[in-house]
Amino acid sequence: MNTYYKPEVFAASFPELALADEFITQANFVYFTLEVSGDGYPVYVSGVIEASEKEDCFEYNASSDPQNAVDIDFDYLEVDTQSLALVEDFSEYEVSNGMKFKLTEAQAQKLNEWLKEHAIEQKTNHLKGCLA
Repeated sequence: MNTYYKPEVFAASFPELALADEFITQANFVYFTLEVSGDGYPVYVSGVIEASEKEDCFEYNASSDPQNAVDIDFDYLEVDTQSLALVEDFSEYEVSNGMKFKLTEAQAQKLNEWLKEHAIEQKTNHLKGCLA
């Protein structure tokens, strides 16, 4: 048989869960929560996924003069749908700690947007601190 086992093909996915508003980054790992929003019991799956480091730049201007704008390089983390996340915690959901799962395209895209915004905000705050 010439087939290779690809765990990402058979990994669980939770498209019915939405990404919670908070995440934590530690080194190249992103800790996040997928949840069902509502007024009932808390239904969630918390996980961790390894992210890759990317580079980008944004325009920064500490004054109101457009001539003073400069491009600032920054590093940010990015996750993809092929990397497997691990369940860290859960409530009212049929999973187990350490279970592997993958993010949907929409979940990964939203998390990546937040990670990039967070990196830009950190870099901007650093620049403001250096200029003060």
